[in-house]
Amino acid sequence: MLIDDDLSLCMLLEQILSKQYRVSSCNSAMDALCWLVEGNFPSLIITDIIMPSLTGIELVEKIRESGMLSGIPIIILSGLDDTELRKKCVELGVNSFLHKPFTPDLLIETIARVLNANSNGVNTEEQNNKSKSYA
Repeated sequence: MLIDDDLSLCMLLEQILSKQYRVSSCNSAMDALCWLVEGNFPSLIITDIIMPSLTGIELVEKIRESGMLSGIPIIILSGLDDTELRKKCVELGVNSFLHKPFTPDLLIETIARVLNANSNGVNTEEQNNKSKSYA
């Protein structure tokens, strides 16, 4: 599942990812939450952070609070590259954080890594941060 209020980016990513994956997309976190509550269960959620009505962080909080949805791996895409934001994402159980702009290859590699790690029960962002120190 792909969530971004930037329609052109959403369409581009959907086109790139649909070569390897079945992709559902929403242009707001609120629409995505409704789609999830309707009983849809994606293998992975890729979301932007800054969106109207409900932010990506608020969406992640709601997903992690939900018993049924809480185990879905999440990748954050964001133009914000902030240490505190990354820490918050790790605390919420986000599996990976990509800073915009990124290459399609990096996104595809990250998706594969997150899906593989999730099948093995590993949080990739937490694992990555163990080797980094915050200043």
